[in-house]
Amino acid sequence: MNAPVQHSALSGLCVPGTHGAGTRDPGVVIAERRGLRIIALRGRLSDAAFVATATRVTGLALPAQPLTVTTAGAASALWMGPDEWMLVAPGTGIPDAGALQAAGLIATDVSHGRACLRIAGRDARTLLAKGIPIDLHPRAFAPGRCASTSLARLGVTLHLVDGTPTWHLYAMRSYFVSLWQWVEHSAAEFGYRIDPPVS
Repeated sequence: MNAPVQHSALSGLCVPGTHGAGTRDPGVVIAERRGLRIIALRGRLSDAAFVATATRVTGLALPAQPLTVTTAGAASALWMGPDEWMLVAPGTGIPDAGALQAAGLIATDVSHGRACLRIAGRDARTLLAKGIPIDLHPRAFAPGRCASTSLARLGVTLHLVDGTPTWHLYAMRSYFVSLWQWVEHSAAEFGYRIDPPVS
């Protein structure tokens, strides 16, 4: 049986091009991330058998510190709580939920319920700070950190990937169009470029 096709959450909306002010040198670069496998994993760090199995099966060391991310190649594990992580990778970069469950882990595939934007550029931090209530200053939010918060009153998970800065913004597909409309409107003052989809 073939796996269901994952359609874009922003079909017809996230169209490549340059928009807003400063179109010759846009301060924000946006791309929809597609083809991601996203797994919610639960367990206890105090359970050595769980940690060993999760690391062996996923190839990822689970972050033990709150609000941190670990990576292995293109795969990432985001700390979501004391006993919960979000595993993200393009395509088959991490095993599917069935394989994790077969190894005795508590895992749920949430790929079709989530969508993600990559937001980068010199004004990306300022853009996000317009709608996010937590401190995004580099001293408080450095690369390799993540947080579950809100953006324009919509629940999101934010991951700062690098110092460019490049951010990955995850949210529920059911309100992703509303989130996109906020991002597009709020980025206009900086000038923004929409790139083709990435993984």
